[in-house]
Amino acid sequence: MPYDEITTLDYWLDGVNEETKSPVEVSGLFTYTYPFSYRGERQKVVIHISHELYQWAKDEHIRKQKVSQSPKKFILERLSAAEQTPVFDELLGELHRIQDYYHLDEDEYLELIVYFVQKCIWYDGKKRKKFLMSTSITAENFNSYLFGDADISFAQRFPVETLVEGCGMCLEKSMLLAALLRREGYATAIFLFSCGLHAAVGVRVPLSYGWGYFAHDGKDSTTYAYIEPTEVAYVGDYSYVKHTNPPTATIEIGNGEKEYQAMEMMSRILHRKEQLIEKIKHADERSKKL
Repeated sequence: MPYDEITTLDYWLDGVNEETKSPVEVSGLFTYTYPFSYRGERQKVVIHISHELYQWAKDEHIRKQKVSQSPKKFILERLSAAEQTPVFDELLGELHRIQDYYHLDEDEYLELIVYFVQKCIWYDGKKRKKFLMSTSITAENFNSYLFGDADISFAQRFPVETLVEGCGMCLEKSMLLAALLRREGYATAIFLFSCGLHAAVGVRVPLSYGWGYFAHDGKDSTTYAYIEPTEVAYVGDYSYVKHTNPPTATIEIGNGEKEYQAMEMMSRILHRKEQLIEKIKHADERSKKL
């Protein structure tokens, strides 16, 4: 579901999309390389995933898709499977290498993880379009299609599958991002909008600055900054869902204690971005009149 207006600035990179290189097999392990540009330089992340692990994930997601589950149980099972832990650790080790190279602080490192998922894992628009165009989906059976026991072709990938295949729908990319952030100790949540029509990630912030937040009401009120998983966007930029209702479900992922501390500065950036968009719109309207 692409934006219908100017919404994001590719503020890190040169804007050149690059496909994940074809995997190379050595001793039963496939090497996956994800090249990208960062701060004007070429970087890459290299991880190794066995065919056995990938096949396990494929079999498991089909098997579990046949059993209708609650959204929370479904999501936690997919991103918490212990079999994926070595892959997450290797991927995060690569991102830590880039963190050390640029001397990134905790907030900048979180932004790097977010950017990797946004940029290097393609948004599977074809699968989503097929899902939304299915004539057999109704309001009553929607959750069954997304979270169990319906058409297997709509089964949601495990994060390791998303990495291997290099693409995912919004929920699949959200589960991968949430798994990585949780592994690094960030307080994380997954938002579901309108019964699963869109999914996104939230990272806890210490205070609400009134831009791009959704408060989760529990025993202690928790405030999360919105993170769009499907394309490059700033942390806290909720342009993608600004015209929709608040999330129908907020699923807490783990009990991490790290928070995103840079939201005050990011709020100023987002406010300035919004002003620039309005100026562009106004200039465009004037040029049409002329």
